[in-house]
Amino acid sequence: MALRPNPGDRITVLFQVEGIPFSDVTTVGRLGSSGIIADRTANNVDPIAAAGVEATVLFAHGDRLLRWPMRIEAVMPSSYYLVSLSEPGAGQRREFVRAGVQLEITIQGPGDEATALAGPVDLSASGFRVVGGPTLEPDAEIQVAIGLAGAEAPVRALARVVRGQGGEANGALACEFIDLASADEARIVQWVFAARASNLARRIGD
Repeated sequence: MALRPNPGDRITVLFQVEGIPFSDVTTVGRLGSSGIIADRTANNVDPIAAAGVEATVLFAHGDRLLRWPMRIEAVMPSSYYLVSLSEPGAGQRREFVRAGVQLEITIQGPGDEATALAGPVDLSASGFRVVGGPTLEPDAEIQVAIGLAGAEAPVRALARVVRGQGGEANGALACEFIDLASADEARIVQWVFAARASNLARRIGD
């Protein structure tokens, strides 16, 4: 049986128009056999340019975050009409885009010592890479708390060290998430897309 969000469920619509990333956290209005009509809140998107663009719809099902490959068939004044391209699935977190995001991060290694950092973090829903972090053994499991400065409570997750040369010259600590709640994964996706949009806006303005 195909998994679908229900009318009224909260979803995130991710897409790009002419290289500019957009993310819209919205709700399902109507659900059909081949697509959905979702409320539209990102009013800065060009409706004509967005029509026909492929999109990824994220929605929670139990404790899983599912991805639904879709196409924006039409953009109306207050809603999107999206049609399905394939069945929703969990997919692979590494499929998510990455971005350098200004974050505050606390890394709790195998011992009792914690390292707090603030600055750019190469982030995706699969994991992160940070320069200047502690040097840790590969495959070590660590606890991390990641958040935007001055924002709500940080994302807390269990991660595995992939490369642990953070304290060495020109080195970086790279980790992958191994226990990340669906709601926190969705927050990370939002941070990444917001950072990409901000970075692009700055380049266009130069």
